[in-house]
Amino acid sequence: MPALSCLCATLRRVSRALTQLYEQELRPLGMRVTQLTILQVLSRAGDLTQGKLGELLSLDSTTLTRTLKIMVRQGWIAELSAMMELPLSLIPTFFVPLLLILHVVCIAQARQWQTQRHGRFEKHLAASQA
Repeated sequence: MPALSCLCATLRRVSRALTQLYEQELRPLGMRVTQLTILQVLSRAGDLTQGKLGELLSLDSTTLTRTLKIMVRQGWIAELSAMMELPLSLIPTFFVPLLLILHVVCIAQARQWQTQRHGRFEKHLAASQA
């Protein structure tokens, strides 16, 4: 891949590659990276209103509402209030599946680290043989 001179473009490229890695690991669980991020925020910050959650994640209301409706259907978070003023919360019975999902994330991170380490090893090996 050619190097990019713009830091923003480079960060976006890395972000897309990392997102693809996580999406691949989460796909068998029927989950997307955006949903995982919301679950992680709710599990750490506790109950939040939709407005506060959107602010924390820098997500617009329409995108967040669409994602949250899917998560309610999946049974991952409690029902949304009509006014969106009541706090969102994880459903207690979802804590064990959340642990499984976080385990999958750890596996994805380990694979990424292993891939990076292998790439550095290959470069070092090629340089030493030159």
